[in-house]
Amino acid sequence: HDRLLRWRGPDSLDTAQASLDLARVWRTQTRFEQAERLTRTTLARLQALAAGSSPALSLRLAEAHELLGTIAHEQGRYGVAETAHREALAQRLALEGERGSGAATARANLAQALLRQGELESRFGGREAASAVYLRLAAEAPQRPEAIEALLELADLTLTQRGDPEGARRALEQVLKVRPRGPSADRARLLLCEASLRQGDLDEAAGHLEYVAGQAHAAEALFRQAEVDFFAGEYETARQGLEEFAHQASRDEQANDALDLLLLLEEHADAGDALRAY
Repeated sequence: HDRLLRWRGPDSLDTAQASLDLARVWRTQTRFEQAERLTRTTLARLQALAAGSSPALSLRLAEAHELLGTIAHEQGRYGVAETAHREALAQRLALEGERGSGAATARANLAQALLRQGELESRFGGREAASAVYLRLAAEAPQRPEAIEALLELADLTLTQRGDPEGARRALEQVLKVRPRGPSADRARLLLCEASLRQGDLDEAAGHLEYVAGQAHAAEALFRQAEVDFFAGEYETARQGLEEFAHQASRDEQANDALDLLLLLEEHADAGDALRAY
C-alpha cells in the first residue's frame, strides 16, 4: 500500500482500491478505528475527484461507503451505518439500476441497519424513534424480509407498549398481504389474536388461531387458545392448555403469564363470576 501510494500518488483509483483493501483487513482484525480512519480518508480523496466522474470512480465510492457502513454496523452504530449504506445504495443504483446485484446487496445492508436501529431504540425505551425507523424500513423496502420483521416488531410495540390494537392491526395486515403463509404469517395472526382479545372479540381471536399452521409458533398458539378458553369461561379446558404450555415452554416469556392464570384458576376455582370479571 505504501509503495503504491508513493508510486501512483494518493489520488489514484489504484491507490484507493489498495487503501480499501487494507481497511478491510483491519476491519477483520477488529482494528475498527484504524479501518474507519483510512476509509474516510480514501472516501474524501475519491469525492474530490467526483468532477471527473467515471464508472470506476463511482464503484470505488460505493465500496468506501459500504465499508464505512459495515464498520459502523459491527460496532452497533446503526444510525451511522444507515447513512453510509444509503450513500452506497445511491452509487450502486446509478451504476447498475434496480436489478443490479450490488444494488440488491446495498439495499439489504440498509434494511439490516434500519432493523437493528429500530430494535436498539425499542430496547432502550425510544418507542417513538423505534416506530419511525420501522415505518421507514417498511416503506422503503416492503418486500425485504427485514421489512416484514420490522412490521411485526412495530405491531408488537404498538400493541403491548402503546395499547393500540387498531394500530397494531394495520401493521399486521400489511404483513399478511406480503406473506400470507409461513412463520411470519403465523406470528402476525397470533398478534392479531392478542389484539382481538384486548378488544374483547373472542370469536375473532379464535378465528385467527385457526390459520396458525406451522410449528415455529405452536407453543404460543397453545397459550393464546388457552387465553381464549379462559375468557370464554371454559376454565377446565383453559387449565389443561395452560398446564401443557407451561410444561412445553417453561423458559418462554409468556410462561409467567400462564402461571398467573393457573394461580387465578386455583384461587377462584368456584368463583366463575369473579373470573369472568377478570
